[in-house]
Amino acid sequence: MVPELNEQQQKTLKELGANFFTFRECAVILEIETSKFINEMKTPSSITYKAYYAGFYASALKIRKSIMELAIRGSGPAQQQMIKIIESALAGNR
Repeated sequence: MVPELNEQQQKTLKELGANFFTFRECAVILEIETSKFINEMKTPSSITYKAYYAGFYASALKIRKSIMELAIRGSGPAQQQMIKIIESALAGNR
């Protein structure tokens, strides 16, 4: 288990998640033992997990919105990507 992240570390981790850094990269930047950090990321109720994925999913949302706008405007590649996103969401909700 990693020590409780302070507010600045949580903010940094959220930003790292938003920029899709790997868990290993995050641990190095935050100066946390890599194996402990990776284990902490397996616990959805941990502050570490929540901070990382809050940033990660916020950026994923922005990207999906952009793809959707392009798809609605008629971009074939964006439409194909949106179909994959929709199929993945449906499969994940089963």
